[in-house]
Amino acid sequence: MLNRRGLVLNLVAAAGQPVLVVGLLAGADHVAAHWPDSGWTGAVSVILLVLTGLTWLAGIVLAANPLIVFVGAVASMVAMSAVTSSIDDTALYDRGVRTICDVTAVDRRVETRSHYDANGTWSTSTTAYYDHRLRCDDGPIEKMTLLSRAAEAGQRLEITFDPLLKVNPVPADTVTDGSGSQQLALIATLVAVLTRVGGVLWSRW
Repeated sequence: MLNRRGLVLNLVAAAGQPVLVVGLLAGADHVAAHWPDSGWTGAVSVILLVLTGLTWLAGIVLAANPLIVFVGAVASMVAMSAVTSSIDDTALYDRGVRTICDVTAVDRRVETRSHYDANGTWSTSTTAYYDHRLRCDDGPIEKMTLLSRAAEAGQRLEITFDPLLKVNPVPADTVTDGSGSQQLALIATLVAVLTRVGGVLWSRW
């Protein structure tokens, strides 16, 4: 059982870690998507991403019910994904250019990643990507990678691309102002905080 000082430290970690992880990732994504290209831009983005990873790993040492820590980790992952989508959506919404493209081929590939799970053990996950080969009426875009197939080879597709090439192109009808993803990120972060704090208190008693 935690003493009073240990309990306070765990509550601070429980509440602060999800907010810090999401905030650092948001900072890294914002720098990559909106800052002018320079040596400093890349360095700052990499530093923020490294800090994000270290802060994420620090969350596994929380003294709390493992199941609840896992639920909090899942909520944090949802928040991180949503905040990345929000920043990309905002960039395309603000400066994106629409064009029509011929889809010349669609290649499916699967990537496997290994990472720490909430219990501090290694786990693997696989993700399927669809690389759409394009020949567009305007712009330097030759490929668009999505998590699903947007069109078949031989079809024409309207896409929105970033003229600065900082954000990946997407089908034009999927571009939003990012507000929906922002709300999801806030809700998921709140769920992560409440879940982790609840896990610490549960373990206390």
